Amino acid sequence: MRRFSRGFTIFELIIAMTIIGIFAGIFMFVIKPRVDEWRISSRIKSEFLQITQGLSNYFGNNYRYPNGNGWGWTQNGEYVPPEVFNKGWQYSCSGSTITIRTPVIQNPRIRTKIRQQLARVCNNVSVSGGRVVCTLTDRPCI
Repeated sequence: MRRFSRGFTIFELIIAMTIIGIFAGIFMFVIKPRVDEWRISSRIKSEFLQITQGLSNYFGNNYRYPNGNGWGWTQNGEYVPPEVFNKGWQYSCSGSTITIRTPVIQNPRIRTKIRQQLARVCNNVSVSGGRVVCTLTDRPCI
């Protein structure tokens, strides 16, 4: 009687590699884009939260919001970490309206998701040139 050898045959290895390849394909084309969307949207949401907290801290110290464009209002203390506003965020305040623009977001699906998230906080949310624009009204920045 002949003993059966232990181990995999070529056929079994090909089938196992095919199954692994199918799972890798599903991951690369279905799951990975969703993970990337989640990662980008959560980063932007976190940075926006840091900006609004910085604005609240500024208001608490100065009884008004910073006037003008840009981030020059950090002169009395760092209200927003530089690593946040150096990523392309834009700020402007005129009269009683604050406008905060996100960095350019290439993926329209992510822009839509961010727009929906910011709609809970902002008085008006729009998209302009790949940026999501949040407008906050009735904020004294004079």
